[in-house]
Amino acid sequence: MGCRDDYGYPLTASDDAAAAYVGGVRDLLRLRAGAQVGIAAALAHDPTFAVAHADLALLGHEMCVDVDTGARLADARRHAERATDRERSHVHAVERHLRGDDAPLLAHLAAYPRDAVLLSVAMPTIAFAGVTDVPAEAWAIVERAAPAYGDDWWFTGLLAFVRQGSSGASTR
Repeated sequence: MGCRDDYGYPLTASDDAAAAYVGGVRDLLRLRAGAQVGIAAALAHDPTFAVAHADLALLGHEMCVDVDTGARLADARRHAERATDRERSHVHAVERHLRGDDAPLLAHLAAYPRDAVLLSVAMPTIAFAGVTDVPAEAWAIVERAAPAYGDDWWFTGLLAFVRQGSSGASTR
């Protein structure tokens, strides 16, 4: 289990589970339908994969994916005990976000800016509601993460989306 996601963070999961999860996250970041399939497949390979449980709950909440959100959160909490600090923080941030408290998600992003799943959730885009309706606040969240991403394709697109939306809002 020396698996990592596309942004270098270790994943506490079997190799097969990690590969399925990474594929599901890639689909999510590309806004492809069915991203939940890869994440659910990760759990079929490793039912103790806390982040996959949390992210399925997140997709149930944010994208109306048909999952038992409460059960996924409970499993995420239970299995987070064996996970890394970053994964535990991710699970906590998802759980609090689903309860309407975005402070842990923002704190998580400050500590782990390359958590693309949670950064995408924080932004008001066509896929997610975001954690702010204020364009300048969304811009600030993304700008703070910029040094961690370099010229990453996904982040560059997110940055362009946020900058376009923020510049348009400020000229009204």
